[in-house]
Amino acid sequence: MIYHSRARRKACWRRFKEGGQVSNEDLVTELPKKTQATYDKIKDVPIKDIVIARAPVNSAIQLLVNVSLGGIHEIRDKYGIDTLWHLYLIITLSDGSRYAIEKNQNIDISKYHKRSNEETMQVSLSQTRNSGLTTGVLMNNAKRRMGSSFYDYDFKNNNCQRFINNLLSASGLATSNTNGFVNQPIKDLLDAIPGRVTDVANMITDTAAALDKAVQILS
Repeated sequence: MIYHSRARRKACWRRFKEGGQVSNEDLVTELPKKTQATYDKIKDVPIKDIVIARAPVNSAIQLLVNVSLGGIHEIRDKYGIDTLWHLYLIITLSDGSRYAIEKNQNIDISKYHKRSNEETMQVSLSQTRNSGLTTGVLMNNAKRRMGSSFYDYDFKNNNCQRFINNLLSASGLATSNTNGFVNQPIKDLLDAIPGRVTDVANMITDTAAALDKAVQILS
């Protein structure tokens, strides 16, 4: 797979916003190798069902937050939060196959497998405007909305919650119910985390993202 320059990505983004014809290849070009292959395989297959899912964040990030803010009991007492959630979408295609779409250190699209302590909410696809919804449409709508930040990850400001919000909102799928399920009230908590901890969290994800892409290129 060819990775295009940031300048080319921004130029494509400007053309799309101005109404120019930009192909899927132009809009979604920097997914990891395996994710890109999966995306290319399923992007034109109609989606018949979408579920929002959430599961507790990985233990390394939870530990960083607990240590920096004094432990889970202090977090619960001060911020009213028992669990930090990782969010993703579960899509069912017209052929019956199911995939999870999420943003960890990179965007990932893979066969869905139920996760420990997973919680879910159904998304309504009854709107007429979503009758032709595909993975390609879902992803490109979000890419158009987010611009160059579509691919990037930041522990505080560009995390899984923001990614799922944009996937839903950009395709007209967000409602007050889905917003309540997705948007964990963690702004005050994140703002309270010391900068050095955020730097460590971003360093972990940046390193993981680079290694993930390198391994997939070489595999």
